[in-house]
Amino acid sequence: MNEPPPGLSGPERIHGLDALRGVLMLLGIVLHTALAYFPPEWEAWAFQDPRANSEQMGIVVEAIHLFRMPAFFLLSGFFGALLWKYRGAKGMLQNRFSRLVLPFVVFLLVLWPLCVFCFSFGPALLGGAEDPFGQATQEMLDTGFAIENTMHLWFLYYLVFVVAIFAILVATVGLLERSFSRSVGKFLRLFVEDLSDLLKKAFESPWLFVLLIATGNALFWTIFGWRDIPTSGDWWPNLTILLYYLGAYGFGWLIFSTQVDLVRFKDRAWTLLVLAFVFTALRIATSDWAEGSARVRHFNVGVSSLALAAYTRSLIGLFLRLANSGTHGWRYLSDSSYWVYLIHLPLTVVVPAVMMNWSLPVWPKFFLAMLLVSGICWFTYEMAVRASVVGRFLNGRRYPRSRLWKGSVVGTLLLVGWVAHGMVHPPGVEDRPSPWAGGEQPQTLLPGEELVYPVLVPPGTEDDEAPHVSRCVGVGQYVFCPSRVDALSASEACVSLGGHLASLETEEESRVVQALANPLYDHGLWLALSDRELEGQWVWPDGEELRYSPWSEYEPNDWGERGEDCAVMYTEEEVRWNDEHCEGRNAFVCEMPCRCTLEAEAP
Repeated sequence: MNEPPPGLSGPERIHGLDALRGVLMLLGIVLHTALAYFPPEWEAWAFQDPRANSEQMGIVVEAIHLFRMPAFFLLSGFFGALLWKYRGAKGMLQNRFSRLVLPFVVFLLVLWPLCVFCFSFGPALLGGAEDPFGQATQEMLDTGFAIENTMHLWFLYYLVFVVAIFAILVATVGLLERSFSRSVGKFLRLFVEDLSDLLKKAFESPWLFVLLIATGNALFWTIFGWRDIPTSGDWWPNLTILLYYLGAYGFGWLIFSTQVDLVRFKDRAWTLLVLAFVFTALRIATSDWAEGSARVRHFNVGVSSLALAAYTRSLIGLFLRLANSGTHGWRYLSDSSYWVYLIHLPLTVVVPAVMMNWSLPVWPKFFLAMLLVSGICWFTYEMAVRASVVGRFLNGRRYPRSRLWKGSVVGTLLLVGWVAHGMVHPPGVEDRPSPWAGGEQPQTLLPGEELVYPVLVPPGTEDDEAPHVSRCVGVGQYVFCPSRVDALSASEACVSLGGHLASLETEEESRVVQALANPLYDHGLWLALSDRELEGQWVWPDGEELRYSPWSEYEPNDWGERGEDCAVMYTEEEVRWNDEHCEGRNAFVCEMPCRCTLEAEAP
């Protein structure tokens, strides 16, 4: 076998980079758990703790999300080139098929129903459902295996495309080189060698590396109008996003193929990490101003790109310095990270939900939630994966059962049992936080109005509709409901009350509803308006076209691969509408034939 490149301890396992790749995957626990402690009005996650949240939690997510995926794809490109060199094209593609394609397919099928269940439980708990466990179970059964998106496995999906495209590109370049005449081929080889030498010097210099990566990222973001790292769970790959991660993968491939001395990555690693923090702080400080100023926006993109590049370079250097010894702890982390990442997502919804009534400040609660999510992931890995056929499926080998196995069985039973008990026996509706703005009651938020609260659920209401209307409040001819559901469920819930999803056809009616909704909500409300029949032609259910349409600036825009065919009213001081994907989750307002339907006030 050929000698490994400079700075490598072996041909196929570089412990420092392996550990970094594992840590980048494990940071998903931090990101997704933090979302549960965002302020509820940010509408960031299926469950957001109304009793413990902080805007500062956004800094954690901002700093990690800024570099995590580009760095992961860069490392993937490096290891792809390594496998190509030492196993050949066929060996590399076989490895990627077994490590990427098969786990993606299998775990997507396994995790989809579980994620539907967990992502339904959180909203049902906050929305006042008497039996959130039963409601989530019903939603899971109704959805079945109709997999709508790639969830948190989107990066594996994109990586499969990236690997395939790059394999074709590399094979094509090799074929062209062999096809040229001897003189042309010699010229091309000299040109490639000179270019490789230049790139090698640039990659080995900490400052040139950061400048090169940052410049490429800034140009890409500027051309396509980005200000954040892109993600997409849609089945049809977004070509722009695919091109972006293809570039990151290509950088990693070039780092290997130019025979960069990885020891040089240790240079200035700590300095670059400090600079990355500084650039991140500048990004956060200028984000709001960037909305209204082109100069500030360009500055924001620039410092964001510098932070991304500095994080990537510094972390590679630090992990090669601190984790390249291949000790048992680092190898264990690397091997377990795949399983932990795959199963963590539903836990980051249900664990904070089960902890909702714990009287803890936001930061201790956040760290404890992360610890519990991680504990379940690692206990199950040790108990059922590491020494089993599943471990071989994910990591290419099985390890002997360790002395920790019995402890992992006990830990799994205790933690999974605690979560299951908390879901089956949640706090009663009266013990949960109010679903209305600020955790207040409607009587406090609308002190001058005559309210019916809660609105009685009519006899004969279907079980799957009753939870959506159990905590609604009636005001005049309108019923405002806090449960966040998809547009179809909202419409069906209104029908179950004897009304229909609100049709705000005049400015006067819109302002009346807006004045009532604004104190009650800190998020959007479904309206009856849609363009599902004919794209771009927005009509009310009776077929009436718009005579009044207070759309937000640049809306409606039918954004995204799945399109946006349903209308939402934002609860702000001014009437403002937006188009959204109909399967999204929002509260809703019903319009009743008359107030008489609400006169039977609940005891």
